[in-house]
Amino acid sequence: MEIKPSDFKAKPNLNSDLNESWFHGFYLKTTNLKDAEVRALFDQNKSWIKDTTNFKDLMKLQKLRFDLFESFARKFNHEINKVKYNDDKSYADLEKIGDRIYVELLKIDDSIYNFHSSRKAKIDYWRPKIDSMLEVYK
Repeated sequence: MEIKPSDFKAKPNLNSDLNESWFHGFYLKTTNLKDAEVRALFDQNKSWIKDTTNFKDLMKLQKLRFDLFESFARKFNHEINKVKYNDDKSYADLEKIGDRIYVELLKIDDSIYNFHSSRKAKIDYWRPKIDSMLEVYK
């Protein structure tokens, strides 16, 4: 799926110094522990963009970040699969797994944005690392 400027549906924050804001997260779908599944998501209604001049470059970074969330969603599902058929486990255990995984994800996410370099340099540095992470939990 390719994202287009029209996919950013939230109203831009004109008071912000940022050109864009995108919302990535997890969606935990479950009616019981045995059918629990996590998906990475991009929320169009919480994401906005002011200027689409360099949209292709911007989307490379957005895709990198979405793939980071996707890799951790896969890791979350891997961890869920270890406990989902254990009768001693409950939804609270899923929350504990999710909290731990989200902390790990945020450390990498922060590292990407604290990597003081151009957008291209960030992508060049992080793309192979995140691609490797995606391969671990295919």
